[in-house]
Amino acid sequence: MKANNIKIHSENELLEHLLGILGSVTPVDQWPSQAEKNAGKKRRVAQAREIARAQTAAADRPAEPAPADEPSAARMPAAWAEHARMIDRAVDSDRRRRREEALAGTRPVAPPTLHEALNRRPMFLPPPHDDADAETTGQEDDA
Repeated sequence: MKANNIKIHSENELLEHLLGILGSVTPVDQWPSQAEKNAGKKRRVAQAREIARAQTAAADRPAEPAPADEPSAARMPAAWAEHARMIDRAVDSDRRRRREEALAGTRPVAPPTLHEALNRRPMFLPPPHDDADAETTGQEDDA
């Protein structure tokens, strides 16, 4: 302070000069306290953009009756957890709709039970020996 001929009469004046010195070394935008504010603002802006995109996409889709217990797509839930659950439900319902459309008119066939699979061939016996394989391996050995 003596080098710059600054005379401090109170703590408020000292604080002003110290902040001026800090601001000349590191810009205020790069201070950790300001970075948290900027990160929060960026997060809020990103969330608002995501909501706007979701509302635009919802407006482009054909209208379907929404179940009474689920919130409409136009209203964004306040909590991110609820938002994530809403997205999961929307994805699940879309996948279910596509699956039902793809499988319309077909019946799924169940795989054989373990009992049926084991009864086809005993588990501890080697597979049956093919005579055709034996002839081809014998011919290859002779050549």
